[in-house]
Amino acid sequence: MISSNNRGNYIELLETFADDKLIVRLRSRYGHYTSPSYQNGFIKVLAECTRENILNKMSLFGAFAILVDETKDASKKEQLSFVLRFVDKDFDVYEHTLGCFHMTNSTAQSLSDEIIKIEIREVLNVLSLKYDEKSKVMAIGYLEEISSQKFISILISMESILEIVHCASNELQNKLDIKKIQKRKQVLNKNFQDYVVSSTVGKNITKCTSLESLKTNIYFEAIDRFTVELNSRFSNDVSDVLMVTEIFNTSSLEFFNPDSIYLKRFVEHYNYFKIDNILLTSEFLCAKTLCLSEHYENLNLFKISHILHKVQNAFPETLKIISILMTLPATTDTNERFFSSLKRVKNYLRLTMGDHRLSDLLVVNVESTEASKINLEKAVDKFAHLKERRYPLTF
Repeated sequence: MISSNNRGNYIELLETFADDKLIVRLRSRYGHYTSPSYQNGFIKVLAECTRENILNKMSLFGAFAILVDETKDASKKEQLSFVLRFVDKDFDVYEHTLGCFHMTNSTAQSLSDEIIKIEIREVLNVLSLKYDEKSKVMAIGYLEEISSQKFISILISMESILEIVHCASNELQNKLDIKKIQKRKQVLNKNFQDYVVSSTVGKNITKCTSLESLKTNIYFEAIDRFTVELNSRFSNDVSDVLMVTEIFNTSSLEFFNPDSIYLKRFVEHYNYFKIDNILLTSEFLCAKTLCLSEHYENLNLFKISHILHKVQNAFPETLKIISILMTLPATTDTNERFFSSLKRVKNYLRLTMGDHRLSDLLVVNVESTEASKINLEKAVDKFAHLKERRYPLTF
């Protein structure tokens, strides 16, 4: 209502910064575009344009990594943050947020369904819209790969492993006091009993009468189980694949060695990208000479990528390997920073905010640099075509 003293932040800000013409328009009966549905439309269009700007930065090679993490927002909903890591055409690494999504069920199956249904399709749509035919073929290939039974099976297997690690981590992160343990009558979490320690705390107090017994019966057993899980998840095969980084280490004997066993295993592991071993042999000889002839100091993977990128047509297969290595994530720090913004955007005063509006607001908030590059004319055209309107915005 115009006579209301509390019409919402959006309208109040509009009237504060509007000129006389806009104020008259706002006080008219129609054509305000200030209702909640129109606000959501504006926010949605801005978020879509921001995502498009982000995905257009991705190199034509199309390798990317997905980083996901989850936390509860102010209304106790499980929100899954979705971050994309990739390299651009200049071989600079980027991690950008594409949104957050409410997970009603935090299982591996629901997680994979959410990824395929929402975000992966957005990535593939942008890749397929590029004019390069190779990008279109790769986009279709990615979609088939992530929709396969093998991909879903791996996620389901990871669910059971992560449940074990999560339960053990929660127990180990609790501050254990020996005096408190002696007085405690309850047993540990059932999952912790099943997967981490063979004995419970509380039923047999005599085993935890000293610090040494606590270490022996709980701490050491938990560490042993962690070691077993880490060894099973990071097997020798996986370690050998990652050892391909030695090829780009100037102090290693494997420096640009085309016969390296690590290189062969890496190419076999990432056979989807169809890296040509024959071309690699000739490329490595030239790349090694180029990197050492210029007397570059403290060569690393990033410096080598920029050196070879200057003559990228001469080293296509080598740059494929570098792109994959640079895309592999080490941490989920970007997801954690995203959660910091989540607490600011959705606080106790905005508990009823919808999931789509929250995701779009967070994209614009977190990726403010990319949002500032939006083509406003294009954004208005998108908003105009969302639905038919009483007052057409395009002619």
